Amino acid sequence: VIVKRDFVSLLREHTDIDRHSRWSDVKKRVDTDARYKAVESSSAREDWFQIKDENMNNSEDEREKEIRDKERQARMEASLREREKEVQRTLATHLRDRDKEREQHKHDEAVQHFNALLADLVRNAELHGEKPSDS
Repeated sequence: VIVKRDFVSLLREHTDIDRHSRWSDVKKRVDTDARYKAVESSSAREDWFQIKDENMNNSEDEREKEIRDKERQARMEASLREREKEVQRTLATHLRDRDKEREQHKHDEAVQHFNALLADLVRNAELHGEKPSDS
């Protein structure tokens, strides 16, 4: 287990080894290292290289998937924030319009009450025989 771990560490230390590397090329680069020589079987070395390479592919694929998922999540959150802003702007406009309409109704009602009050004053003055002054 230690020999395998050391061998895989040796492979990972070489940044020029990636998932496209061929075993025959890699072997030439690492065959002088003691960790390479510690593995007695050449087929075991190649198998461990293949497994390490598959693990790199999987971890790269997983990392890429995680990055894509995070980017998608960020786009969704940004889209939601933008939609919330749009809804708030629309709502604010509607609330402003509704408040203006309410104020207009209050004004109209106040004018109607005032006119009714004036009509009542004129009517009451005529009933009591009083004439509005011409001053």
